[in-house]
Amino acid sequence: MAAERFVIRQPLTLDSVELDDAWVRVIVQTDVGRQHEIVFVFDDEWEAGQQWIQLDEWRRAATPLTYVKGAATGALIDDAELLRRALA
Repeated sequence: MAAERFVIRQPLTLDSVELDDAWVRVIVQTDVGRQHEIVFVFDDEWEAGQQWIQLDEWRRAATPLTYVKGAATGALIDDAELLRRALA
């Protein structure tokens, strides 16, 4: 069985977060100023709304994020917070 490959991009910050039904569209910016669009599709509007709340909090706080993308899915992660929790 072949190992799954992941693409990892960091550090990123969120420039914009838009909610549209069960979709959340974000514009991320790299540390050198390049912008990229990421679209997340959720099972329902409630789940998308909950994710929009978290993403917008990260945008307002200018939280540095990591984007991890596999073959079929991707995630934005506040890895500094995950490490803080793991080491607490």
